[in-house]
Amino acid sequence: MGRRVFNPESGPWKILGWLGDLLILSMLWVVCSAPLLTAGAASAALYDAVARSLRPGKTDTLPRFFQTLRAELKNALLPTLLCLAVLALLLWLDLRFAAGLSTLLRGVFLAVLLVPTGICCWVFPLLSRFTLDFNSLCRNSVRLALGHVPATLALGLGAMVCLWLVLRFAFLPLFLLPALFALYLSLFLEPVFRQYEHPEE
Repeated sequence: MGRRVFNPESGPWKILGWLGDLLILSMLWVVCSAPLLTAGAASAALYDAVARSLRPGKTDTLPRFFQTLRAELKNALLPTLLCLAVLALLLWLDLRFAAGLSTLLRGVFLAVLLVPTGICCWVFPLLSRFTLDFNSLCRNSVRLALGHVPATLALGLGAMVCLWLVLRFAFLPLFLLPALFALYLSLFLEPVFRQYEHPEE
């Protein structure tokens, strides 16, 4: 009985280890995203670590995060600036035009914002998985997002819910939310990515 309780391969310890990895990855993402210009590379690294290490139950989660972070620092700079500009514009539109709308019209307005928000959610997971220049990355992100509209809407909705939670609960969700959101993204993106990967990858 005692051996089973303290066995690191038992269910409770695996769950605790998984939660610990989520916590560490989320905090790493927060720290690495703090300069803002590195947020894209940190997002690519987080997604890669969650989708290709944590989710399949591998043990190289942290090395994979740092490896992807270093590899994508330069490639992620322009996409980061673009996504930050798009998200800032969407936030400004929401504050400027949606504040005075009725509940129904505000809901319609937010629903329209799901598409550009969802497109942004494709960018850094795509960068973490495939070697693409800036133009190809933008083009393929839009193409995949519009080719998988239900997934894109779900990603946009998830991003909006995460933003609301962070603003509502004074940043406390940042302790787990980034890695959980990456896990949520992987549920929709991994089946799509597998269609474009070579068997040896």
